[in-house]
Amino acid sequence: MSSRSPHKTDHWGQPGASGDGATGERLPPKALLQRWDPRCKMLGLLGLVLAIAMVNDPALLPLVLAIPLLLALFSGLSLSFILRRLCYPSLLIVLLLLWLPFAVGDTPWRTFGPLTLYREGLAAALLIGGRFLGIVLTAMIVFNSTPLATNLKAMRALGLPWVMVDMALLTLRYLQVLKRDLQQMRTAMRSRGWRNRLQPRNLKTIAWLTGSLLLRSHERADWIYRAMRLRGYGQSDHRPSEFKVGAMDLLLLGLTMAIALLLALFNLELVVI
Repeated sequence: MSSRSPHKTDHWGQPGASGDGATGERLPPKALLQRWDPRCKMLGLLGLVLAIAMVNDPALLPLVLAIPLLLALFSGLSLSFILRRLCYPSLLIVLLLLWLPFAVGDTPWRTFGPLTLYREGLAAALLIGGRFLGIVLTAMIVFNSTPLATNLKAMRALGLPWVMVDMALLTLRYLQVLKRDLQQMRTAMRSRGWRNRLQPRNLKTIAWLTGSLLLRSHERADWIYRAMRLRGYGQSDHRPSEFKVGAMDLLLLGLTMAIALLLALFNLELVVI
């Protein structure tokens, strides 16, 4: 019986200079962000996200949005891929911010029948939306420029507890398994004449489908955990880091931190003024 911990074995894959991104996007072999050391990339991402979150003036939004655009140029990700991944989170934030210009503020700007558009509410909506896009785009581009397994190994190398790394990996993998099971069950039900429509007569069938899916997922999770424990999961196994930091990696990290620092300083100056 092996005593090695699965969270440190080679089933995650070796970090390389080419391959698929975190969500399957094929990257050019010489994309700058792809060749950047994942640990330095994570630290740079943290600095940029903190700096963007500190922005409190709409005048800095062009600079905030310029950061992910600059990263996208050196990521090798296609524009269609970025827009596709941005669709759902953008829809959510738009729905949340639509009411803000009409509900917050004291200075009327425009009137649309019974609705009044306030300057303060519009500024707050632009600020929240701009920071959201800046943070989401930056994180999405950085994470998708490196394979998911390499990102998780980099987090572990930076000191993140292995339990959290394993939970992230297993959760992402398990969501794919649940999606596949749901598709198989719905296909079997449709072959028996069932139609996926939200009607009172279908509520019992939908409840049965949901319960069966939950039971199957619980049983599979228990089997997987027992199999992992039999293979030595949870035992310590200290292994040297597989990453090597070069001069270019440190240069890119310094440049990224400088941009984050400048953004924070600009924000402080505008707040003071």
